[in-house]
Amino acid sequence: MNGLQRRSYSFCSFCDNFEIKIGGSTEDFLKIYPRLSKIGQVIKIYRNFILITDIAPITQDHLLLISKNHFPSFASIPKGQRLGFKQSIEEIIQGMKEFHPNSEIFVFEHGVGKIGEKIIRCGTCGRTEHAHLHILPIPNRSSTNTGIKLAKEISRSLGLKLRIIPPLPKLNLEFVVKKYPYLYLWSSNGEQGYVLVQTSSRVFVPSQVIRKFLLIKFFNPKEMRYKQDWRNYIFSHKGEGEQMILKTLNRWFSKKV
Repeated sequence: MNGLQRRSYSFCSFCDNFEIKIGGSTEDFLKIYPRLSKIGQVIKIYRNFILITDIAPITQDHLLLISKNHFPSFASIPKGQRLGFKQSIEEIIQGMKEFHPNSEIFVFEHGVGKIGEKIIRCGTCGRTEHAHLHILPIPNRSSTNTGIKLAKEISRSLGLKLRIIPPLPKLNLEFVVKKYPYLYLWSSNGEQGYVLVQTSSRVFVPSQVIRKFLLIKFFNPKEMRYKQDWRNYIFSHKGEGEQMILKTLNRWFSKKV
C-alpha cells in the first residue's frame, strides 16, 4: 500500500497524492513548501496512523495524527482500525512534554459527521474530510486545567452542549457523538476530555473554531490574527511557517519517536 486508503469521497486533501513513507508529503505541502520536499511531512508511521507536521502551525511542534485509512473523523474509525492508537498518542504527548515542560499540551479535532443525510464539517475547513487530531504545545506556566475553561467558552459561544469523556489515551468518541459532527478537546493538565456535539444543522460552527479560540485565549490576538485562518497564514507568512516546520521536523526526526 503506497497511498492512503480512500472510500467514496470525491476528494481528500490527505488521501490524494500522499505516499506513506517517512518523508512523504501531501500534494498541498509540496506546492506550498517546495524547499522542504526532500525532508517531507511524514515523521512516523504507526500501524493504523501517521504522524505529520501541520501545514500552517500555530506553534513549533504543531503536529497532526491522521488515520491511514479514510474515515471522516476519529469517532467513525472502527475498533479494528484503532489498534496502535494508545501507543502512538502516548509517545507523541510524552515527546511534547519533554520538549515543552512549561506548556500545556492540547489535542483537538473538528469531527466531520452527518445530520440526517447531510455531511457537516463541524468547524473544520474546506475539503478536509479525513480523521486528524491536532497536537500542539500552548505556553502555560501554571498547573491549572485551561482545557475545561476553553471548552466551556466554546460551548457558550456556539450553544453546543458540553459533554465529558475519559481523558487520552482513551478516545471512545463514538458512544457520545453517534454519527453527529462534533468538536473534541483535551489538555494535558486535565483529567477529562471534552466533546461538543452538533445535532442541528441550524447551528453555525465557524471554520477552524478551536484554532481561533486557542490563538485568542493564549496569544496576543492582534499579533496572531494572521494565524487564525491557515490558508491566509500560508500565503501571508509562508517564510515563517516554513522555518517553524523545518525546526519541528528536525527536532522530531532526531527524537525518533
